[in-house]
Amino acid sequence: MNVLVCISTLMLIMGCNDHLAKLKTGKEGQVLPRVNLLLMDSTTQINTSNIPIGKPIVIFLFSPYCPYCQAQTREIIDKQAELSEIRFYMVSAFPISTLKEYYKMFNLEKYPNITVAQDKQGFFRTYLNPPGFPYQAIYGRDKKLLYAFLGIVKLDNIKDFISQ
Repeated sequence: MNVLVCISTLMLIMGCNDHLAKLKTGKEGQVLPRVNLLLMDSTTQINTSNIPIGKPIVIFLFSPYCPYCQAQTREIIDKQAELSEIRFYMVSAFPISTLKEYYKMFNLEKYPNITVAQDKQGFFRTYLNPPGFPYQAIYGRDKKLLYAFLGIVKLDNIKDFISQ
């Protein structure tokens, strides 16, 4: 009987690892909203309305202290050769000094398709209402929301969802 319980538990755990926490936001199909974000130089602000169409966008909401966010960042870096067509906007409301440490820790300045920015007003936290981190909102080439995910997402899955 114990063996049966152990095998059932193991199968449940393995099944959970392959399941993506795809979330319904109620904003699917809506265009990426306009919001100002502060870049790592502490001076330059970008507005999301100025992000050009034509390439998919991932808004990656994160906490610099979250080990899952760090793991997702490592995967993004490790698979850069396959992801160069996707624009990643790593967004957090944490203080700019903390974000700069994260930026330096992962040498994110080396990747032209990755932008780290501070959301000073916490707009995305309110707009997307993520239940936790990491949280990734995937926008298509037309800047319309396709999907949102909670937790670590295999980047092959992101590529698959964008190509649909």
